[in-house]
Amino acid sequence: RRVNPGTDIISTLSQIESEGDTLTESEAINVIFTIFAAGAQTTTSSLSTAMYLLLGDPAARARLVTEPDLIPNALDEIMRYETVVQNTFMRIALRPTTLGGEKVDEGEHIVGFTAAAHRDPTAFDRPGELVLDRPDLARSLAFGSGIHSCLGRALGRQQVILGVQTMLRRLPELCLSEQEIGWRRLLPVRQLDHLYVQNGG
Repeated sequence: RRVNPGTDIISTLSQIESEGDTLTESEAINVIFTIFAAGAQTTTSSLSTAMYLLLGDPAARARLVTEPDLIPNALDEIMRYETVVQNTFMRIALRPTTLGGEKVDEGEHIVGFTAAAHRDPTAFDRPGELVLDRPDLARSLAFGSGIHSCLGRALGRQQVILGVQTMLRRLPELCLSEQEIGWRRLLPVRQLDHLYVQNGG
């Protein structure tokens, strides 16, 4: 793409320059890998988690059927409530500091747990409850924040919205089967290993 650039995102990344500095091949590959992995894994995980929660809560599902304009906010709340990206990548302390009453020395590694932040009662009212019309979602870290905001936020969010809208419209009788769900035991992504559904009770 550096030799023959097109209009795609990889070509754009290959041409990025800031004050004469460009991405190394290793950096570019890492960014591209992250885009592909995050674009597939987190989106499918968010969609399956949303389906699981809505199919398991008939009242919530019925509300979104009658109030479809609430779906985007409801999905932001679902992504807060059942956080797909459980923790941030490792950070390195640039100076001595204190976090949660614990001293952190310069150079120490720090991992922040997004899922824990989403259950912080100082950040969210009734954090342990799924509130579809929750008003305070600006503090959600589901897509990161600041310079660490997800590049694919708009696309990923829209894909999940369309997926749920389609499910509610085209599969009104869909429900959870009696078989147990399974969660994958891995970090940083919390995702269902399997989700069994059936059409009609």
